[in-house]
Amino acid sequence: MDFTALLGALQSTDTAQIRAAEEQYEAFIKAQPLEFLQLACQTLSDPTNGRFMAVLLRKELVSGADTAYARCPAAHTSVQTCLLQALSTVTERAHLMQIGVAVANLMSTLCSPMEKEPDMRYWPAATQWIESNYQSANEVHRMVCYNIIQELSGILAGAMAKWPACKDIVVAGLNDSCAQVVEYSVTAACTLVLLVTDVAPVLFPPICLALTTSLTKQAWDLSAHIMQELAVIGEANGSLLRASVPQFLTILSQLVTNSTIIDSVRHVAVELVCVLCEGSPRKCRQSVNDVGTIIANGLVPMMADLDDDEQAWDSTVPEAWEESDDLQVAETALDRIAIALGGSALLPVIESIVGETRQHSSWKIRHTSATMLAIVAEGFNTAASMPQVRGMVAVPLSLKNDPHPRVRWAVCNALGQMSTDFQPRLQAKLHQEVVTCLIDLTKDTQSVRVRSHAGAALINFVEYIEPETLKPYVEAILQVLVTLMSSDSRLAQENALTCLAAVADTIGRQFGQYYQSFAPTLIGQLHAALANNTSGSSVHTPFAARLIEAITLIGLSVGGETFSQQFPEVIGMILTAWDQHHENPDDLLTKHILFGLGRLVKVDKMQFAQYFPRVMPILMQITNQEFIQIIDGNDDEADGENVISLGDLAIQINTPAIEEAEIGLSIMGTVLSSSPDAMMPFLEQAFKTWVTQSQAKMEAYVRMNATTCIASAPKAIMKSSMPDQQKASIIEGYINESLKAIVAVLNEEDSVEVMPVLCMAVVGFVKSMQSMQDKVPVPAARIMGELSDALITMSNTATAEMESEFEDMETDMPESVEDQATLADKHEQFFLCLDEIGDVLGSFFTVYGDQYLPIFQSVVKSTVDRWAMMQGPLGSRFRVAALSVLIELITHTSAEAATPAVQTYLPLITQCLATNSLPLAQTAVFCAGVIAERFPEAIKPHAPALASYCKARVESPDARDTEDSTLVTENCISATGRLLMACPDLIAPTFGGVQNAWQFYLTAAGSITHDEEEFKSTVDMLLALVQNKNFCSSPAILTSVLTPLVTLVFQSANYHKMASEEVLAEVGKSFQGLMANPGFMPVLQSVLASAEEWTRNNFTQTFQNQ
Repeated sequence: MDFTALLGALQSTDTAQIRAAEEQYEAFIKAQPLEFLQLACQTLSDPTNGRFMAVLLRKELVSGADTAYARCPAAHTSVQTCLLQALSTVTERAHLMQIGVAVANLMSTLCSPMEKEPDMRYWPAATQWIESNYQSANEVHRMVCYNIIQELSGILAGAMAKWPACKDIVVAGLNDSCAQVVEYSVTAACTLVLLVTDVAPVLFPPICLALTTSLTKQAWDLSAHIMQELAVIGEANGSLLRASVPQFLTILSQLVTNSTIIDSVRHVAVELVCVLCEGSPRKCRQSVNDVGTIIANGLVPMMADLDDDEQAWDSTVPEAWEESDDLQVAETALDRIAIALGGSALLPVIESIVGETRQHSSWKIRHTSATMLAIVAEGFNTAASMPQVRGMVAVPLSLKNDPHPRVRWAVCNALGQMSTDFQPRLQAKLHQEVVTCLIDLTKDTQSVRVRSHAGAALINFVEYIEPETLKPYVEAILQVLVTLMSSDSRLAQENALTCLAAVADTIGRQFGQYYQSFAPTLIGQLHAALANNTSGSSVHTPFAARLIEAITLIGLSVGGETFSQQFPEVIGMILTAWDQHHENPDDLLTKHILFGLGRLVKVDKMQFAQYFPRVMPILMQITNQEFIQIIDGNDDEADGENVISLGDLAIQINTPAIEEAEIGLSIMGTVLSSSPDAMMPFLEQAFKTWVTQSQAKMEAYVRMNATTCIASAPKAIMKSSMPDQQKASIIEGYINESLKAIVAVLNEEDSVEVMPVLCMAVVGFVKSMQSMQDKVPVPAARIMGELSDALITMSNTATAEMESEFEDMETDMPESVEDQATLADKHEQFFLCLDEIGDVLGSFFTVYGDQYLPIFQSVVKSTVDRWAMMQGPLGSRFRVAALSVLIELITHTSAEAATPAVQTYLPLITQCLATNSLPLAQTAVFCAGVIAERFPEAIKPHAPALASYCKARVESPDARDTEDSTLVTENCISATGRLLMACPDLIAPTFGGVQNAWQFYLTAAGSITHDEEEFKSTVDMLLALVQNKNFCSSPAILTSVLTPLVTLVFQSANYHKMASEEVLAEVGKSFQGLMANPGFMPVLQSVLASAEEWTRNNFTQTFQNQ
């Protein structure tokens, strides 16, 4: 073979010749690896082909069984010798550098042999060459040395750290006069610092010195490289940079604020500032003035890098408008800094800057005022006091009439962002100012972009506002939305549609009065948009998608009765659109079609059932897609999003398929529960899919929705209209298969986020068994035993994960506001998980009563007792779960069975009231009230202390400061009533007499607006008092009872939320029975006359026929 000719062909410019040469080359290496290595060694120093030969040889020197080097041990010595000789004889720089990379590849192979500890001494000749040449007068030799060290640092970091000369060599490189040598050394040093942290004290100071030296010399490329490497260190382990934060901020401030330095270097400096803030937020807060200088003199001018072409900006769709790199870098940086440091630290700095910029003569600087506050709001949302929120919102409001449209656009952007970040307080306190401003800006006569973005900001505002707060503005908002929907701007139309849907969603059934003004027009527009949206065209896709979203959300808001006439037309169009677009899973319209179907099933369940035979094939298609695909780790796709690299292989996650499956399973679950007959023809096929997807390892919400369907299947069968004989023939099998699948899911589940929903599914399954146990064989013992076992396993999984989290917190508590919020969310998920597990275990008592006690004693009790005794930061929530189980035990078992538990836990309950944990206090006081009602003798020794606690809590200034404190207060109100029924004389001294105690309870009873259980319990108790002629012995006493009862049931806060038809019917029946009493009606009329108008109207509306 002519090896030289083959090398020439491989370097040809002729594609066909290269392809043929590559095939010949690969065949040659495979068949004759020894001859290849011999020829490679002969060619390596050749001035013509040596450089290319080094590139080819590199591949055959890496670790692996199939390389030419690995297959030819006889050639090892000669190859090693040849490489080192070439390093000493070759003079051309590029050629020598490639030989150096080949040496690095072979060193990585030799110094990390299989089944041995990596060690640099396995090729001593190579390390000796480096030690002899790293200070060579020959600059190229130094570059080769440090390039080899750079290549090896990520592969052999541990071995290099043990190499005696390594640290001295790297430090020398960091001080070298050659910028390329310093660059290689910085990469090696930073990699070693990351991977072998005990070298940091030696290497970190010279890295920092290298940065200051490069900046002094204005070696900008090198400076940028060093900062990039430092940013990598900071992102991986912020503590390594923490001690040097003040010095870094001083240096970076000089860079970021110097506009004469090239942009790329300043951008890297900005990135490093962000990394420092995220990795060491506490240190950066201590140097907040330096951060403020960077923002004021660096980021603000960058954010003001805006295009002056006002007309082009206004006529260009936002997606196509490209802002400057400076602007994008600065806005992203400010966002990261604000989230990391938190608004409390940053707001004084920002307020100082905004005070100088909001009145600036340049519109670009004024633009930054509103933009900065919008960005900072995200890092400040929960910590901001209402005066601070008011002050921040005042800035964009003051700019609403600015002469420049881009400033007015920034006002819309800021108010939209703040409406999300400061919700619901902004909507509750500043609704008039914000709504008025945004409505005015939707009428902006100079800029379509401003009008459109004002509509977008209104969406954010409306999504988080209470219906009664929004009500005065609905007419005005709808008027401007009609105008925007008739605009020539498609973006304005789309934002108006979404805002219209948000208004409908917020005010619910009240939107019915506007329905006919919008529905026909929207449906006509959907017809046109779908007709124009031919296959392959995307021009009308976003508009059609927004129309489907708006129409179905409006339908969901007004309800099936109002939407019924349009239902067939709308679902028909949606299903036709699916047929045309479902082959493109990334299509926006496809996604909105599925979301639309998910809403329509809730709008009119009966009509949806008629179309289910057309819908079910769609659902089966989207729920049986492949969610993951194994691909070649070297493919271009392996670098894309949603890809998990596994070396030579990679897992590509099909996110659109997962989202579609979640929606599809959700729709199936709704049909299963609401229209079981529609599902029955498909049940066998669907059940197999549910079981398969309940085991989906990487798709939490798919598992969750599939398990919910499985748990609902037996109940759906029993609710269906199939003949009883047919039900009996299949139900037992489905019960057993459902139980088996649910137990498998609970035993394997490791997502704390999913566990609560699984628990709710289990509760539904257990309670459905109760309703059918008299009709079909139900394996009660298996259900109780297997599910209890699985629930304890799941709780142990969750507990182990959270205990590990808390151990990590003790040593490395996150500093950044964002990380702390993430951790708090995770803890809240765990607490919710514990609560739900407690509820499920308690549901076994609800369903099976005393029958569950043997299983509880053998499987569950030890865990619940352990929860009750838990201490530490998690202890209070464990005790909440334990008390939740206790409540169900004492409520649903016989007095004889419950008495031991009451005696055991009563002392714990009183202890829990002294805790700082509001959820624990809430559960404890509720439990005490239940015991007072069922075991009055047992509660008596504790009654005075409980009464004192309840009175103090209700009268406390912070009784209703938060959701949790409100729930505790409402439970205390209810517990007071139960204590009065159980032992009035014992608690009377706390209130100054029995009559005062009743007055205290009745005065507070009408204020329950949050706790549904206490609402129902209080209604029952007040109805019992109203009907008790001995208690209501006078009109004054009857008034004192009727007043809280009427207020409780018919006030706006409860009427739609907690006053169910069952409760209203109970009240109506009671009042009807009392009408025979001639003294009742005058008292009732007097109570209504003094009630609020809303309460009076709701009472009249409910009982007008009576």
